[in-house]
Amino acid sequence: MAEPRLACLLPAAGGSERLGRPKQLLELDGEALVVRSARLLLEQSDEVTVVTGACAGQVGDALRELPVGLVHNRGWESGMGGSIAAGVRAIGDGPDGILIMLCDQWRITAGDLGRLVGA
Repeated sequence: MAEPRLACLLPAAGGSERLGRPKQLLELDGEALVVRSARLLLEQSDEVTVVTGACAGQVGDALRELPVGLVHNRGWESGMGGSIAAGVRAIGDGPDGILIMLCDQWRITAGDLGRLVGA
């Protein structure tokens, strides 16, 4: 029996209005949160899709060294649900499951994700 195919989705489209600057690009230990999150997801699957929006160019630039897919959500202002929907549409119906992680979940580790996927 084949191992289940997992895709990962990272919504990173928000405008971070309350913070006043792109939360996705805040750094933790010298690494942008969006990069850290994408890197952790790549440890679980080679199929990682990042949904961009408000600061698409900056997020794309930050991720340029990582093998992730980028999807732009033109309707990012309508909220995270629209970004998740855009990402799921882009991923399609190929995978058996989709793991969704947010950029600001900075305390999540590779071990946490591995346990979640293995559960």
